Amino acid sequence: MASAALVSAPAAVEAGPRPERPNFVVIVLDDLPERMFRQSASLRQGSTTAGLEFVNAFAPTPLCCPARSTILTGRYAHSHGVRHNAYKSADLSRDLFGSERRFLERGLESRTVAHRLRRGGYTTSLMGKYLNGYGDSDDPAAPPNEPDEEGSHRTRVPLGWSDWHAWTSGGTNDNGVFRCTGRFGCSAREHTANGRHPTDRLGVKAKRLVEAHRGAGRPFFLMLADKVPHRESQPADRHAHSHDGARAPRGASFNENDTADKPGYVARDAKLAAKGVRPPGCPPEDYPIAYPTTHSACTGSEDFSDHVWESGLEGLETFDDLYDGLVTSLKQNGELDNTYIFLVSDNGLHLGEHRQPYGKNTPYVEDVKIPFTIRGPGIPAGRRLPHLVGLQDIGATVTDLAGAGVPPRHGRPLAQAGAVARADAASPVAAADAHRGLSGVGRGLTALRPRRHPRVARARHSDRAQVRRVRHRRARALRPRPRSERARQRGRRNAGGRARASAGRGGAAQALRGDDVSRRRGRIGVDRPGL
Repeated sequence: MASAALVSAPAAVEAGPRPERPNFVVIVLDDLPERMFRQSASLRQGSTTAGLEFVNAFAPTPLCCPARSTILTGRYAHSHGVRHNAYKSADLSRDLFGSERRFLERGLESRTVAHRLRRGGYTTSLMGKYLNGYGDSDDPAAPPNEPDEEGSHRTRVPLGWSDWHAWTSGGTNDNGVFRCTGRFGCSAREHTANGRHPTDRLGVKAKRLVEAHRGAGRPFFLMLADKVPHRESQPADRHAHSHDGARAPRGASFNENDTADKPGYVARDAKLAAKGVRPPGCPPEDYPIAYPTTHSACTGSEDFSDHVWESGLEGLETFDDLYDGLVTSLKQNGELDNTYIFLVSDNGLHLGEHRQPYGKNTPYVEDVKIPFTIRGPGIPAGRRLPHLVGLQDIGATVTDLAGAGVPPRHGRPLAQAGAVARADAASPVAAADAHRGLSGVGRGLTALRPRRHPRVARARHSDRAQVRRVRHRRARALRPRPRSERARQRGRRNAGGRARASAGRGGAAQALRGDDVSRRRGRIGVDRPGL
């Protein structure tokens, strides 16, 4: 994706020791629509607004597993090949080309941003949700190296990660050791008590990572993937009922009366059951709507849309505590001024728009539009930009700012327009030089543009710069050039000679005068004497 240039004054580069390569925290929330992010008072007025917000950010494929594969690889779904959340249909009769197994079979673990950064000297850590199907011991289509035995699915650490704390079925894989975290066993619901909530536990682990890297001289990359505000996630007890009565937005497209102009998969949906009316097929024990509501027939009601909206806002309150605690920990350990924090969602959500009950994976704006914020050194605070960005840009931006290079992919670095030389991870000096001048906003899809180090710029030229030079040479070749005085005189002589030759061609007078026009090599078109 491309965008217009952004204008900002570059920050001055002061003399002194070169700073270390930056740290990165990429926070991925689950099913957070952009309109819920806008309504969340805690996030809109909290720490996240200290950075830059892109108001036109989109998920290319608005579904959990394909979207997260795009974040990890910087590629669209048609390239990375992960197109669904499940590997096979429920009856195993159809391939759905999704889940963590598909990611593994496609050899994508060695093509992730984490794998590239780890090779460049970074500590790479994942905390929370990885890919759908990971660690699921009930998966009948388990990969060959994950036999269907208790614990074997839950202990494998994918390539590229040096610190691993991924959620699995009923627990957590802590660097190859499965730990049960369910309230009543590994297959039951998790705790929601304060301090035991999954979001709170992620916050504790993230703070430990930051503290472990204090003064270590080794940068880190943390991908922190929380379940909030997914419909199955419950807020911490301290935030329960904090948004009672919240209602999902009722825009013009909400529960439309006439969908005849819509595609078949939309037009055939019945209207949502009105507020206070139990939808057909919803068991009486699941109504009124409350957590957890597992019966799919209950989703076709305005009550369920409001329930998801209300619980989502409450879950964001819990997440906001995690975010503020992480920022505080970075500041206390002297890492905040050298850390970039990304906050995105894997996809949006529709909650009754166009009559569609709770869900995603449609091309409507409710599903594809997501929040996208960045804060870090040199990033202007509190700015909202209209430029078009997406999940595919995250990996390219991180590897570019880290000096690990930008491999061919669909994402574009937000820190560069392509004409700036990229630092090599193998060269700490070049990486530090590139990082020194990060400032304000650059051009293209840019939020930060590194200064151009002259030594690196002379040694390396981007493909885009090469293309510009070729186009410039072609334009010069086609452009009319002003003629010099000497060229004009030569043209007049040649024109006069051509006129004389035309008048006397083949005549005896020229032959008698002995004009040896052969010496002129036919420039004026006179026939040679005697021929």
